[in-house]
Amino acid sequence: MLRTALLLLALALATPAAALDLERLVENLSPEQRARYAVFEDFTIHGICGSKELELARDFGVNTIRNYTIKLENNETKNLLDRAHALGLKVIVSEWMPHQGENKGEHGPWNFDYTKNVEQRLAAFEEKVIALGDHPAILMWGLGNEVHLDPEYLVYVNKLSELIHRHQPLAITSLTMINAKPEHIERIKQHAPDLDVIGVQSYSPGAVRGGIRNMEEHWQKPYYYSEFNGKGPWNFNKTDWGQAHEDLSNARVADIHRSYDDIEAAPRCLGSTIFVWGHFNMNRPSYFSLLLSPHPEGPAAEQDTDLAGSYPLITPNAEVLAERFLGEVPGSNRAPRITALTFHNNQRALSAAPGEPIGVVVEATDANRDTLRTVAWVIDNRAGRARAVAGPFEGDRRGRIRFDAPAEPSDRYLVIAYVLDDQGGAAASTLPLQVRPAGPSARAR
Repeated sequence: MLRTALLLLALALATPAAALDLERLVENLSPEQRARYAVFEDFTIHGICGSKELELARDFGVNTIRNYTIKLENNETKNLLDRAHALGLKVIVSEWMPHQGENKGEHGPWNFDYTKNVEQRLAAFEEKVIALGDHPAILMWGLGNEVHLDPEYLVYVNKLSELIHRHQPLAITSLTMINAKPEHIERIKQHAPDLDVIGVQSYSPGAVRGGIRNMEEHWQKPYYYSEFNGKGPWNFNKTDWGQAHEDLSNARVADIHRSYDDIEAAPRCLGSTIFVWGHFNMNRPSYFSLLLSPHPEGPAAEQDTDLAGSYPLITPNAEVLAERFLGEVPGSNRAPRITALTFHNNQRALSAAPGEPIGVVVEATDANRDTLRTVAWVIDNRAGRARAVAGPFEGDRRGRIRFDAPAEPSDRYLVIAYVLDDQGGAAASTLPLQVRPAGPSARAR
């Protein structure tokens, strides 16, 4: 207990990161390439993935945002750049790009070939480069997000990078990759030599640390962490029916702090953009959302409930950014933290019959000693996004919540519990719930 208390105290007193060592950063670059990094003489990327709630992000010490697509229609990206610049924010402006070969789409799989219609596609991209120009908000150009590193894609990325540099010699070009396998780094060096920066995307402190080690050894040029957070669903232990358990608030906060420790200590790392600044309901909202809606499907869905107007709720994970970038969280309120979440039988997972009464117990702490409110939903994540099946169910003053299991059997249910301080702060976590098919044989399992 004492060790935990000391760790939390140290994290709470974290100071803003120091500036980059520019000479070390550019030691392996040509004079022409070095000139592109002048901005980093007194700048480190303290960033987020996402382009909403920008005033709030700025107030939490964020200086950079990363978007995922360039849209000239209705000046969408230009307006984003203007808005960011007015707030003193930089933008990693990114072009969405498909995989070479088969891609998965809403209406089924489809194919793409980077070796066809090359000149036509280069001309279309050049229009975007010209339209956005040397906008002062642009920090870096991103060429795809987690695209499979096939040679065809990388050769095309090299053409895009060269095109950008023809128009903007001081521009920085980048792509993103999952983790940082040495063989993938070598493939990028071979097929996209004009590229300036690699963005690395990995989740959990161990994965971040391993990625940094490989980038320092094999890339030896500037890079940044383009996505990271605490552990992802693939890192957690799973139930007998394959649903992932989830860490609670303090563990997730500690994971994020540990990742920042390694990112800030890496000699050639330009900084990071944490995923994601907003309510993200892919799989389950509690995994990656730095801001929460009390409706698992997001802010638009909460309008149909008495929870309307709650978004954005500040999470303990979001407060980490202000602690790292500013040294303190703005304002006096602190988000609550879930310290224990179990079913009534003190288990972290439950297999129930259709319609069976269920109890959930939520324990939480709040630094401001606010009166806390608990709300739970049953969600289904079979489609990859959280879909509310039942709720909201309000808890009593002791955090006890009661409801009946859904009538439809499924291995993909989750109970998502929110703790709200009604001062703009919230925490959320989940419990795996299986509803077995009805019948004697099912009950006997």
